[in-house]
Amino acid sequence: MKRIKLFVVLVALFSFFSLGFKTLNAELPETVEVKVEYILIGEEYSIQAGTTMSKQYGSLVEVNVSILEIDGNNYEFAYWIVNGAIRKSLGNPAKIRVQTKTHLIAVLKPMDSVAVVYVDTNGQLINYEKLSHGGEPAEQTKDVYGNNISDTYTKPGATQVGFDVPQTVSEDSVFALQYTTSEEGGKLIVDNEEIKGSTILNEVESLSDKAPE
Repeated sequence: MKRIKLFVVLVALFSFFSLGFKTLNAELPETVEVKVEYILIGEEYSIQAGTTMSKQYGSLVEVNVSILEIDGNNYEFAYWIVNGAIRKSLGNPAKIRVQTKTHLIAVLKPMDSVAVVYVDTNGQLINYEKLSHGGEPAEQTKDVYGNNISDTYTKPGATQVGFDVPQTVSEDSVFALQYTTSEEGGKLIVDNEEIKGSTILNEVESLSDKAPE
């Protein structure tokens, strides 16, 4: 009898995982649109349309920046931005794993210049500028879309403190927007009931259960 019960349980588990695997596969697309664009860092930034490819989900695609002379000016490759995040470790050409969303932006800079990129803590592009070697970075108050950085980029329970950049920059650099935890903290809610007291970002709270009276 125990063997029969064990067999039934094993069959049930196998059916459950098989169904889950089939459901997961059914939700994943067979092909994905891979979009490649180019950003030119100059006196003003500009985005140039690139190519759009249809690739199999999960496959490796090799991308190569070949547009290095535009309007008579010579450019060189600086960074890849993959789905909004800076990927400084990727070279040119680069191999990218195709995801459900695959948007690639190649950042190009004029020859013999320094590309400075500003990002949020999650890698999202905020702004960038071109400098000469040993140049002084400008104070960053707006992002590439013209929005005020202080109003647009916020974190719950944290206060924005800006970018920590040196007075001069001599090499291609990426600087992340910095935050400090807020003194006011936030709310801790358990079972729709607010726990009295102040909590701050990343603070560890100890909770204990209480038997009903």
